[in-house]
Amino acid sequence: MAESLEYLKLNKEQVKATTEFYELWDDIGPGNCDGNPEPYTGYGDDEGEAPRRVSARYMCSGCPLLIECGDLAALTNAQGVVRGGMVWAVGTNYQQNKKRWLKRKAELDG
Repeated sequence: MAESLEYLKLNKEQVKATTEFYELWDDIGPGNCDGNPEPYTGYGDDEGEAPRRVSARYMCSGCPLLIECGDLAALTNAQGVVRGGMVWAVGTNYQQNKKRWLKRKAELDG
């Protein structure tokens, strides 16, 4: 798996977390986005308009990997995608996204 992630230019910690995420994906079953990734990706620049926050929450509601997906998005500085019930906007400061995710995660753990 690590070789297939080289194009992302992830550091060792990010590669390890990504690999562990997909092992979990295989163990507990796929996320809501499995087989239909288009609504969850490709936002930013000229690629399409991102969904509203409430839509992102709905898209990911009930997903067995919700927390893990958001954690991975925060760690890898995901952009232009919906992960963990949040829109990770292109060009948004990494620290802002991470702070928003930690707040959202606390709500979910609530």
